[in-house]
Amino acid sequence: MDPKLALQNALPRMAWVLAMCAWHVLSLAQAGIEVDGTVRDKDSNRKLTGVEVEVVRSGSVYDAVTTLSNGKYSLSLEHGSDYELRFSFGDLSPRKVLLNTSSIPEAFRERPFYLTVEMSMFEVPDGFDTDLLDQPIGKVAFDPRKEQLAWDLD
Repeated sequence: MDPKLALQNALPRMAWVLAMCAWHVLSLAQAGIEVDGTVRDKDSNRKLTGVEVEVVRSGSVYDAVTTLSNGKYSLSLEHGSDYELRFSFGDLSPRKVLLNTSSIPEAFRERPFYLTVEMSMFEVPDGFDTDLLDQPIGKVAFDPRKEQLAWDLD
């Protein structure tokens, strides 16, 4: 068989195989937890630029981003771990949110989850018990009844 003709016949099959491989890789990459939100000043409701959003996993920094000029941020996390989202910005109140993804059953770990975490920060008044700021202001975990991540309202 003519090598040129053999290559022409093989190209559509090779393109299909490459497309399937790319789709598989992309589908696996998307099966995580996408977190986004906006950070605002509690008193003025102004969107805050430059807030550091640090992600801690197993006691170590896993990722960190900074809010954009519109106060927005986004993160991509993996299933199967517990995270602490830490928000900090100058003299404003530091904030924490706990995100438990180890509670997601294996059967659900192939699908992506989306979570919006809106945050407000404030100036810490004189005499304020800053030990309170060390506590998380919210907790998120898998809710088996809803089959999604949900806020622990207790």
